[in-house]
Amino acid sequence: MLGSPAYMSPEQALSEPLTPASDIFSLGSLLVMAATGQSPFVSPTLAYTLFNIVHVEPDLTRVPLDLQDLIAPCLRKDSAARPTPAQILDYLGHPPEHGHPWPEPVHDDIDQLGMELVALAANPEATNVLPGARRGVRTGNRTAMVEAAPGRSRRRLLPVLLAVLLVLAVTAGAAWTRWGHADDQQVTPLALPLNVMREADSCVWLRTALGTSLPAESAGHWPTNISEWTFYPNSSFGCQAVASKEYAFDFNPGAYLFGLAATGLAVDGRLVFGRAYTTSCDRALQPDTAHPTSGVMVSVWNQDQCELAEYVLTRLARVTSVPRMADADRSLARLDPCALVDRDVLTSVIGSLPDAPKEASAHSCVWEGSAEVQVNLRQVKPPATPDPQVDLGEGRLLSAPKSNVAAICTRAYPYRDAGGQQEQAEIRVHGNDDNDSHCTAAESIAKALIAKLPK
Repeated sequence: MLGSPAYMSPEQALSEPLTPASDIFSLGSLLVMAATGQSPFVSPTLAYTLFNIVHVEPDLTRVPLDLQDLIAPCLRKDSAARPTPAQILDYLGHPPEHGHPWPEPVHDDIDQLGMELVALAANPEATNVLPGARRGVRTGNRTAMVEAAPGRSRRRLLPVLLAVLLVLAVTAGAAWTRWGHADDQQVTPLALPLNVMREADSCVWLRTALGTSLPAESAGHWPTNISEWTFYPNSSFGCQAVASKEYAFDFNPGAYLFGLAATGLAVDGRLVFGRAYTTSCDRALQPDTAHPTSGVMVSVWNQDQCELAEYVLTRLARVTSVPRMADADRSLARLDPCALVDRDVLTSVIGSLPDAPKEASAHSCVWEGSAEVQVNLRQVKPPATPDPQVDLGEGRLLSAPKSNVAAICTRAYPYRDAGGQQEQAEIRVHGNDDNDSHCTAAESIAKALIAKLPK
């Protein structure tokens, strides 16, 4: 897959085999955006956007009538029912024989893009380019795509469409150049259910993916020799790689994907999403379409190291057999944190709940009512000075760290010791400034949650 999610076709959203008809659907979405200023399928979340593409008919009421006959057939869900490129060109008719439709600097930019495309597509096995397509004249019999006869406005569209297609082709060529290295193995795209990501041995997965060295162009300031790195398990059952005090990154399978945007890159058929802060760079893949808010994420703690994050993510995606934790059957990591919450207890302390949690990932779940309740399954180093404890009876003790914020209360249940780490179920309640009521709620939720943990 390649492109922004809102402009994908239904078959892309469903990870089905693609044909040129997929590009026709994307063209239809792009033309709606150009005509109205709004994508026909975009929603606040990636999951809803993809749902709309697959299941919801586009609202074309704001599209000018003389464009609807062109655009509507492109957006048919059935790929076989969409027009072909030849039909679209025939419908549009001959381009004007006089002048250029835009100011000359715009045409200069298009010609420059065309030259760059030719350079990118120099490999004859990669793609074929028809030179001079923008000003070409199509001949032959007209193929009726719709019953309406072409008008002057449709004739004006032809140069616009050709230029749009040219820009899309340049983008595709750039992505191919970035990721299509000749020595890369062709492997099955990463497709991992959430339970596999939960139980993954993250450090073994990471070290297997990286091998013995990094290419210098991706390593940046990091040592290219992997033996100079140190790997530690992190609190989210992921893995942290450290090269020095200044250089570190986290790999978290099953991380919660939020605030991410498509980067324009893809790894073996999976879109790469990302974000950058002043001190870090995140890159992520979504390998489980059944759980679109969870994915594989690499977070490099240097803003200028996005290249490293992209390289590491690429290598992780190409590990064909994800290693499982040796003691996964005894670990909290394999459990679904959302399933551990007793809804009746939760309702009694924070009021009525929505059908689904506000946020969900491999090891974290957030419910929102009159207050916000977050359940985290974690592995941490035991504190040097133990926190105060709350006795729930029957030998069940909760850690009760003191909060400096009255609106937040945290309680943690130590589940087991694992290789110098302590696995724990953490309940955090966040609401108004009534800390005592939040702590009472956290303890009630913890008591019900502990009863569901494997003995």
